[in-house]
Amino acid sequence: MAEFNNINILQIKCEQCKFPCSVAPVSKESGNFVCGRCYPGGAPNEAYEEAAEEALFPCGFGCPDIIPWGQVPSHEAVCKGRTVICPFANCTSSAALKDLVDHINEAHALFLQRSHKVNEIYLGLMDEIIRLHCIQYGKFTFLFFIKFEGLLNNQELYEVSYSIHLVWPQNFERTELEALQCSLELQIPNSYVKLTRLIQGTDIQLYHDKQHCVNCAYGKCKKPSHENRFKWPLVGVPINTCDSLEKPVFYTINVHKERLNAVIITPRDLECPVCFEYMTENILLCEQGHSTCTKCISPPPCTIARVAKCQICRASFGASRNYQLESLIKSMKILCRWHVNGCMFAELVKVVKEHEAGCPYDPESKNSTEL
Repeated sequence: MAEFNNINILQIKCEQCKFPCSVAPVSKESGNFVCGRCYPGGAPNEAYEEAAEEALFPCGFGCPDIIPWGQVPSHEAVCKGRTVICPFANCTSSAALKDLVDHINEAHALFLQRSHKVNEIYLGLMDEIIRLHCIQYGKFTFLFFIKFEGLLNNQELYEVSYSIHLVWPQNFERTELEALQCSLELQIPNSYVKLTRLIQGTDIQLYHDKQHCVNCAYGKCKKPSHENRFKWPLVGVPINTCDSLEKPVFYTINVHKERLNAVIITPRDLECPVCFEYMTENILLCEQGHSTCTKCISPPPCTIARVAKCQICRASFGASRNYQLESLIKSMKILCRWHVNGCMFAELVKVVKEHEAGCPYDPESKNSTEL
């Protein structure tokens, strides 16, 4: 037992990874020590591990932290200096976590977003497509995963799942992150389908490189040490591709500061999916619970083309009205629809409609050049 102490074991490196032997089980193979990172099935060297319990180990990634035996795996899982494998599909390049965005800029620049950007995808005959976007906002870097999955027995309907993860920085105030929001907007060109989902800062997860990669999301990952599993916490957004052969979808992803005066609903959630005007009264529900303003499905006089089925899910309309939403709208403030471009105006629906007519954050507004 005397061959090891809490000093000399710090000099022993793993024969395979060259890191300190600070992860159990530490075994001795062919005269050389191997750590539990590289050989988790090894037979523990009891003398070594008894001495290791009294030691403090340096971080193998070079950060200044000193870690007790038994706590090294949890530290290395989130260490800001750790080396990660690129999360993009079939890319096996590695980089320090803090340098990951530099690699993405060099190898996957098409999917690096630093400002407002409209993305386009053609679903075609694909049953499932997963994309990854790297988004920079201020000092924060995020990875945004989005999946389009065809629903069985329906060639027009797809379900959209999405997940956003903070990559950098690792040392931040949680309140800073919670003050942010992420919006996902989906639109089928040449149709009435336009949907928006707002993701609160509290729903933004930390990035775990062994789980959060495109190959893991497909369930077919062969990257070293990856767990080949991925959880989609934000799911269930149905979109209708309107019987288009190519099935194009436009989508935008924006990160912005949460408006403290804004309320529980975003402008897009109040838009009629047919006329895109704000629904304010006489709001009808389809059989699946989607709302449409009455004038778009009522007999004449009607100023626009009427529809017989819900433009989101193709379900039929009944006689049910969304009385709860009709009541809330009368007293609820909403954001200007151009909050994704930076507008902070929030008021009652009637006032917001007047404001939007000349909002300087509207790209098509004559006042936009004044910003």
